Amino acid sequence: MSSKSKNILSIGKLETTLLDDPLEQFYGGIKSVETKTAYRKTLREFLESVEDFDGTFEEQAKQFYNFAREEPEKLKQLLKNYAIHLKQRSEKPVSDTHYLSPSTIPNKFKGIKKFLKMNEIPMEWSNIEAIFPEITNLHPTRGYTTEEIKHILDYSTDVFSDFIILAESSSGMRVGGWENQTWGNIRPIYEIKTGQYSHDKSKSERGRIVCASMIVYNETSSKYLGLISIEAWDKLQSVRKQWIQKMKREPKEDDPILLTRFKDGRHYSKKGIQAKMYHIIKRSNIQKNLKKEIRAYEVPATHGMRKRWNKIMSEQKINEDSHANLIRKERLFGHKIGVTRSDNSYFFSEIEEYVPQYLRAMPDLMISDEYRAKRELGLVQNENKKLKQTLQEKNLALEMVEELKAKFERFEKYEKKN
Repeated sequence: MSSKSKNILSIGKLETTLLDDPLEQFYGGIKSVETKTAYRKTLREFLESVEDFDGTFEEQAKQFYNFAREEPEKLKQLLKNYAIHLKQRSEKPVSDTHYLSPSTIPNKFKGIKKFLKMNEIPMEWSNIEAIFPEITNLHPTRGYTTEEIKHILDYSTDVFSDFIILAESSSGMRVGGWENQTWGNIRPIYEIKTGQYSHDKSKSERGRIVCASMIVYNETSSKYLGLISIEAWDKLQSVRKQWIQKMKREPKEDDPILLTRFKDGRHYSKKGIQAKMYHIIKRSNIQKNLKKEIRAYEVPATHGMRKRWNKIMSEQKINEDSHANLIRKERLFGHKIGVTRSDNSYFFSEIEEYVPQYLRAMPDLMISDEYRAKRELGLVQNENKKLKQTLQEKNLALEMVEELKAKFERFEKYEKKN
């Protein structure tokens, strides 16, 4: 009997068929809802710019699919012409309503690229991308100061907004991480003893919560585990009380934390959270240093909190600083690679191991003077505990030395007598 496995494929039965719905292939290659929305938008903009395509978005997509398969050379020229058109828009005065920032032009092609790739239509992009203008409109920006975030908090009108601001400030997460954020994604971290921490409350003698972990971008390829401050965790408990009052029940682990409508449990989208944050920041007038001629703020509205986190974490002076600390900082920031490419494959660390490093920075990450003072006092008390323990160990060692010395002297006396 032949050892060959059972045949499941046949070259003779292969068929090349045209797809009935190329958009289905396009959507099938995108996992993130946010990315799907962005790619769909840029693809629609392109299709609507071609006078030969008409009808609904779905009909235009089919027309583009057929054209791309049948006319590959014309397709290339069409995309070059689109790049030229976008470049010309970027050369207009900033005050012109048709002005387009050079830095956004590569994004305008992402939906088109994905559509062609998922429908197996090859395209050489180098000559098209060579048309893109040089990105010269990027201006250095900074993160918020603690005082500026305090000022923004003064214009927040609910505990939900307070929590978003405190959690973003202390975790460095992107605003997109709030979409589909559920109660089960955030867990308290307890102090077991000085320098040791765990999610398991039973391991902690006093049950003292020091901070909390939060899963960001859960159920996506971008998923990572971050940390939020005790200040943000305490504010979440206020959110929980209001959530229970509004919903008339305890939240389940898969319930969204931030609800825009409590009647039907509708949660905020990324755009909804952004709009909520922009409204608070605009009312606070914290971004008054707008340079209209370049359309840039000194501090990005929501990204300014992420920039602040990165600066504070990067400036921490850690005893016995190591490559591992740099990797952990990047992981908490949502960067998978870490410091080098091999870190992703070879460096693994439990979230509890990140906590000591995070707690050193937490006083600077928190906003309230009260919380900052409490944490700094706690650090001093912990240092005193360590010092006392060291002194006790030193005294114990001295006692052992003295005891050994006495034993040796008694032994010598015994030897002399005999």
